[in-house]
Amino acid sequence: MPLETEIARLSDGALAPRFMTIALDETDSWNENAEGYDRAIAISGGAIFGTHVYDARRVVNCCELTPSYELYRISTIRSIHVDSMDTSDEDLNWLYEWFSQADETQEVMYVHCGVIDRTPIEPFKHQLLEDYALRSPEEQVQTWEEAKEDTIDYEHANPSIC
Repeated sequence: MPLETEIARLSDGALAPRFMTIALDETDSWNENAEGYDRAIAISGGAIFGTHVYDARRVVNCCELTPSYELYRISTIRSIHVDSMDTSDEDLNWLYEWFSQADETQEVMYVHCGVIDRTPIEPFKHQLLEDYALRSPEEQVQTWEEAKEDTIDYEHANPSIC
């Protein structure tokens, strides 16, 4: 990986982002008393994951010295180890509706870099979406915000983890 000084910069001076996507087990974060929780856990195979996009070149400090990544929520999914063929269409539709209510209320979360960096890179769990430093000048966006919005919009329409 090139040194930070060698990484391309956008027109606004920000480092060209390196967007990653990650699925985090968020089962323990859900309210066990919420209506439908037991049914959701059963349909999900015992685990609920949140999928997020983050820029591996951008860290923030949230009132502490330990750096964190800013994770942008894409969606809530059930365990990737559950076969959809074993679940009725009615149950799947109910689950996706239940998840969509939660997805509307959560946009950004912060997780220590060490937690994310220790998560192995593997397909359908933690993977590279796009490294803007590898784009040609004609394909380059102007600002970091524009790159973030493009990536999030693309990931909503074409989820790499589902």
